[in-house]
Amino acid sequence: FANTGTLTLGDAAADVLTFNGGLTATAPSGVTLNGTVRTSGDTVEIGDGGTALTLAGTTSVIDTTNNGGTTAGAGITLGGAVNATAASTQGLTLNAGTSGTVTLSGTIGSTSAPLSALSVTVGTAQSGIALALPSISTGNLTVAATSGAITQQVGSSLSDTRDVVITTTAADVTLYNTGNSLGTNSTISVTTTQATTDMPNTGNKVKIAIDNSSDSGRIKVGTGGIKAASVTLKAYAGSAIVGDG
Repeated sequence: FANTGTLTLGDAAADVLTFNGGLTATAPSGVTLNGTVRTSGDTVEIGDGGTALTLAGTTSVIDTTNNGGTTAGAGITLGGAVNATAASTQGLTLNAGTSGTVTLSGTIGSTSAPLSALSVTVGTAQSGIALALPSISTGNLTVAATSGAITQQVGSSLSDTRDVVITTTAADVTLYNTGNSLGTNSTISVTTTQATTDMPNTGNKVKIAIDNSSDSGRIKVGTGGIKAASVTLKAYAGSAIVGDG
C-alpha cells in the first residue's frame, strides 16, 4: 500500500483478508486492523516509526501460514506502536509459522489502554524475539518459539501483564525486571528444554514457575534475586542458581 493516508484492514472481527503476495503497509499515516490478515507463506510488514497499528476488533490476527495451509509461514514485522482502542478489550495474535520470524519495534499497548492479550508464535528460523521497545502492556502474554532465544530488550518493561507464558526449545529466555508492574496474582511461566533461563529481580510478588527439562540445562535467576508469592524451579539434572552466577 503506497497511499500516505490512513489504511483500514477489515471492519469486523470475522473478516478474513488474504494476501497471496504478502502485505507491506509502512507508507500510510496509520493502519487500523479489525479481523484477520492471512498470507500463503508471504511476509507481512505493517507500520514504522511514523505509522502505528491500531486494533479495532476484540481479536485481531496476523497469520502468514494461511490458517495452517502453509505451515512454514513467513516473517511478521510491526515497525511502529500497536495501540488498543479501549483498555483490555483488543487482543492480537501473531503466527509466523515454523520458519518465520516476528519483529516488534514499537510499544505494545499502553498503561491506560493495555491489550487484552498478545500471542506470538515463531519458528525454527527465529534467531531470537525481542519483546518490545520500550514496553508491552497487555492482559496475558504468550510467546512460543519452536527454536530460538526469547529476550526482553534491556530497558523495556512488561506492564499490567497478568500472566506471562513463554515456551521455547533449545534456547535461552531472558527477562529483565519483569514484574515491576505485574499484579500480585500474576503468573510467570517459562519452559525451555535447554540452556539458561535468566530472570533478574521480578519486583512485585507474583507466582513464578520455571521448567528447564534438559538434563544439562541451567536455570539462573539474576543478581537482583527473586521476590514472589511462590517459586517453582525445575532443573532436573541441570543446575539452579539464584543470585550471582
